[in-house]
Amino acid sequence: GPGTIQGVACKTELSDTTRKQRELNKITGKGLTGAMVATNSGDQHQDDNYQCRLFPATNANGLGATGNGGQAFTWAAGYYQVQATSDAVLTIADLRPEATAPRAKALAWDKLFAAEGSKPTKTDSAFTNDTATLETSAEFADLLGRIKHQKSNQDAKATETVRTELFSSSTGKTATDLLGIIHNFALESDTADTKAGTKLGQITDFKQLTALQAHFTLAIITKRAELQEQLKDLKKLQRNTNKQDSKTAEDKQKQCGQHHVSQTNCDAKDFCTYNAAETEENKKCKFNATKEKENGAPVTQSQTA
Repeated sequence: GPGTIQGVACKTELSDTTRKQRELNKITGKGLTGAMVATNSGDQHQDDNYQCRLFPATNANGLGATGNGGQAFTWAAGYYQVQATSDAVLTIADLRPEATAPRAKALAWDKLFAAEGSKPTKTDSAFTNDTATLETSAEFADLLGRIKHQKSNQDAKATETVRTELFSSSTGKTATDLLGIIHNFALESDTADTKAGTKLGQITDFKQLTALQAHFTLAIITKRAELQEQLKDLKKLQRNTNKQDSKTAEDKQKQCGQHHVSQTNCDAKDFCTYNAAETEENKKCKFNATKEKENGAPVTQSQTA
């Protein structure tokens, strides 16, 4: 949608994603394709009648409606050059790519063309897709070094081990396969105003992709917090269980000791085991933690008559 930069209305949002690189239709590195020829015999760029002109500097018409301009000036970043006399021919800068004359008063246009001519292209190393050559990619090695080793500017040799751990020895193929999985991933349910069954590779609306990324990022953060809380509760429960086990073992042994004469009564308890080899003084009926954990399953022990 439209936005503003210093009060000027303009599009500030990213366009839809496409499979093909966008190219400007008119602006090139040398000039403006289709720009008007700069030559002017009197009426090519404005009316030859000064009463109908927008750019007379001295008459009570156009820009000079309330008084004479008094001196020459430029308009539209130097594209128009308005002379100080009423009968002067309007001059325009030659913005055509094939123009050879310097644009002395239209430097802003020259800067625009120069910027377009020097911008990076898909063939430049910084913009080349090097997924297939990740094993030797300096940028990928630097990224892995920062993430896994807390070091920047590491080379492919220094990050070889971690690269192989993450992507196997066929790093490029693994990464390409992963990108294919992402491209073909279909939403299991309606998500962020995107219908179930929609494949990620089908989505071109940048705002839609941003909303999905935010949704899943938030879901990961929320799930991680839930798992951390569950782990915290489990650790707390484990500590309490250990304390309870150590505290109750002695009490349970006392209960087992009450049945040290009768093997039937002893083995009937979920946490007691009768050992006939023990003396009467040491109690034949013993607390058995293993039997207790097995929830009443009898623990086999050698017994003597």
